[in-house]
Amino acid sequence: MNVKLTPEEIDIIVDERIRRIKYEAYLQYSPKWKRIRKLKLLNADYACEKCGYRMFDEIGEYNIDKRKLDVHHKTYERLFNELPDDLMVLCRKCHAEHHQIMQPEYFRIGDPYK
Repeated sequence: MNVKLTPEEIDIIVDERIRRIKYEAYLQYSPKWKRIRKLKLLNADYACEKCGYRMFDEIGEYNIDKRKLDVHHKTYERLFNELPDDLMVLCRKCHAEHHQIMQPEYFRIGDPYK
């Protein structure tokens, strides 16, 4: 089945893919994002702001399940210039529930932002 796209539809698809690549690169490599992310995690005391899961126990050791924490964008209004209130800390479980995704590879052990 051949689908014919208009030049405008192609531009929309390409623009979306470019935006997605920029966003992923920003999260993965940007020193600015790493600073914002770390500050948000520190301010939340390394705890999920939804369920309260803590990444570290009382003596600073990783919790047994080693569930990772994500810094979630509540809004993309100021993407690349986020304010602290634009973000929230969520554990991987709550983040997946928020986005209604349950993909096993999303829960892998390891921090993609190291």
